[in-house]
Amino acid sequence: MKVSQIDIKIYTDFYNSQENDLNIYSHPLWFFGMSNKPYVLGCYNDEGELMAIWPFNVVKRFPGIKCLSQPMFCQSLGPIFQSPGAEGLSMNSVISRQRKIISSFLEFIHSSGFRCISQGLPIGFSMAQYFHHYGLELNYRISYRISPDRTSDELWSQLHADHRRKIRKASEKYTLCKRLDPEDLWELKEKTLSTHQKDLYPSRDSFCSAVDELRALGKGQLVGLKDENGNWKSGVFLAEDDLTVYFLVGFTEKNSDSESPSLPLLWHGIDLALKAKKSFDFEGTMVARLDRNFRRFVPEAVPYARIEWDSSLLGQLKSAWQRWRKSKFHISE
Repeated sequence: MKVSQIDIKIYTDFYNSQENDLNIYSHPLWFFGMSNKPYVLGCYNDEGELMAIWPFNVVKRFPGIKCLSQPMFCQSLGPIFQSPGAEGLSMNSVISRQRKIISSFLEFIHSSGFRCISQGLPIGFSMAQYFHHYGLELNYRISYRISPDRTSDELWSQLHADHRRKIRKASEKYTLCKRLDPEDLWELKEKTLSTHQKDLYPSRDSFCSAVDELRALGKGQLVGLKDENGNWKSGVFLAEDDLTVYFLVGFTEKNSDSESPSLPLLWHGIDLALKAKKSFDFEGTMVARLDRNFRRFVPEAVPYARIEWDSSLLGQLKSAWQRWRKSKFHISE
């Protein structure tokens, strides 16, 4: 196996050649649009056939230390393997090949001067345990989704009465509008985030272009809420593929009201998904404040794995401290 860096054209061709089971985060328009410094690796077999790709975004965790991570709004990426197709390989042969690919990727990363990896793997990624064999830490976290086995009416009846009241009150106070544009959503971001948080985001042009292009392909819609003066109070980009509607990007202007403007937008996305017989994916649920809000919609908890590796001295000290802390205070993931 040979690993090398690949460009956006090779990435796009490979992505388009795969079966339609890839999540929206790895879509070329979205991944490259959200990446400040995209870094994509390709793994080739001895015949020169591209067997897998692994997309990253390069960040600086500490001065002089490069880390391979994921861009904002790309909750899960990980290696994307070539579909087995009509090769007729046994499951054991497929697993063996994928292990060799993972090993080749990691050897290349180690030899290229990168000192750390931090990335979420797709839900259901079957090779997660093998990263642990190669010295990476494997942590499991929880995301949430609503499966299409319920109708909107059934789900509504299952919500807590107080939560239904808050959604109704916010819906009465604010006007839902489908004429939000990417520039409006960006302006909401500028109003709600601190300077430090803004530095983590892609450029304005890159963000707006990615949203616009996905909308043009029929893979999402922008929806917002306005107050009585016509000011945007909340906005969201609901992306979708053949199976899922994603709560992909959302910002809400800070206010003291108990009726959060984001609630009607969340319910709109859920209703959109269930009427189309699709799942609804709550992106970003690693944030505790959002986690509590999402759980009020009675979703299904879905585990996903996150891989961590840091060979720097600071990283090793941090890892040792975390292990001591878990042992001392009996803290579990």
